[in-house]
Amino acid sequence: MQQTTQTPTPPAQPTPPAPPQGPTPQPPKKSSALKWVLIILGIIIVLGLIVGVGCWFVGKKAVKTLQKEAEKVTEQLPEEVEVPGITPEEITEEIVEEEVTIHKEFPKDFPIYTGAKVESSGIYMGMLSVALSTSDSASKVFKWYKDEIPKAGYEVSFEIDTTEGKTIGVEGKEYAGQIMITEEEERTDITITLSRASE
Repeated sequence: MQQTTQTPTPPAQPTPPAPPQGPTPQPPKKSSALKWVLIILGIIIVLGLIVGVGCWFVGKKAVKTLQKEAEKVTEQLPEEVEVPGITPEEITEEIVEEEVTIHKEFPKDFPIYTGAKVESSGIYMGMLSVALSTSDSASKVFKWYKDEIPKAGYEVSFEIDTTEGKTIGVEGKEYAGQIMITEEEERTDITITLSRASE
């Protein structure tokens, strides 16, 4: 007979106790943070409205008060203010610009363009000078002088007619000189220079 050997069975391992069952942790709620942000924004908006309405009310009241005070001051002012030693005529008198006249030594018979304004006149570097201005065109002034110079007893010694300007040379009655005519945007300038022919 054969003997059967039996392998000893290892003792059973004790089962570890189950962990105590507690409440399952839940993730933090995002809605609570958003709720606080909205509450803070709401408070800021309400405070802004309160401040704005208050400022508008105070400003409106201040404007009304200033208007009433201004009306009181206006009522207290006299209708006319009198300045001692000055008459109303002197106060309202307009300042009249002094009229420029042609220099007394300029030849009385020399043609001066009809309707022209005297801008200046005098003696410069020994030459008699008259500056005139008119609203007429340079061509019209040029033609007028070419016609009028011989009539006054003077001679036209030369003529220059360019787009930049026009010049007429003049001689006669012990004088020699020239007339320069230049056209600006809305006016024509006339410059007459004469000197004694003997000088």
